[in-house]
Amino acid sequence: GDIQVSAYASSAHCNVTSWGGSTVSVACYNHSGAAVNSDHTVAVMLNNVTTIASHAAYAWTNDPTTASYTPNSGYSYNSAGGAITATRSATGTYAMTFTGLSLGGGDVQVSAYGSSANCNVGSWGGATVNVRCWDATGAAVDSDYTVSVILDNVTSPAKVVGYAWASSPSSASYTPSTTYSFNSSGQGITATRSSAGTYAMSFAGLTFSSGDVKVSAYGSSTHCNVTSWGGGTVYVKCYDASNTPTDAYYTVVLTE
Repeated sequence: GDIQVSAYASSAHCNVTSWGGSTVSVACYNHSGAAVNSDHTVAVMLNNVTTIASHAAYAWTNDPTTASYTPNSGYSYNSAGGAITATRSATGTYAMTFTGLSLGGGDVQVSAYGSSANCNVGSWGGATVNVRCWDATGAAVDSDYTVSVILDNVTSPAKVVGYAWASSPSSASYTPSTTYSFNSSGQGITATRSSAGTYAMSFAGLTFSSGDVKVSAYGSSTHCNVTSWGGGTVYVKCYDASNTPTDAYYTVVLTE
């Protein structure tokens, strides 16, 4: 399976430290890398499990300084069929509204995109997810991000098409553990490293021309972000407390 974690209502970043049995272990850190208490959300993806939970909505923001706009329709989805609106009220302070959805429960995950920022869930309710992004000093900063919403009893064609756990952070190229990876095409998965903290995860036979991607650091105080995705590959970068690229374990999940 695969696990994703997001800090909630704080400037901390929270990572998976391990999972097994029926337990997910999580650690949270402040901007200097010290352990800190924080609320957080956690999502679990498993193969061949009957569930009423589904991906009800997702979006990728690609204009982090604009006050209000409609996200790219190729990388956003709303199972309610309503409009999706991204807004910015202040530096690093965002909201994503999925018109027609009722976010009175469920789970929300957020990842920064294309930057070294740390983006977290601020809150959710009504039809809106609130998001906050911070730099290495803990100051608010503008950043692109991806957001996904999982709800019970929602009819949705969106599904997990691939996931993987990157368990060898200094290796140039390897095949991730088949126990903790999945490729809906049935073909291979390859993890590669091009430089410190700079990674790619390739899912043979898949073509990512749309959808949503989430990444979480694993077993360390680093934070890992999506830098881009396309073809059959997701690109990931991991940073230490000073926002210097650093090698790290991570988990990644893809939804289309």
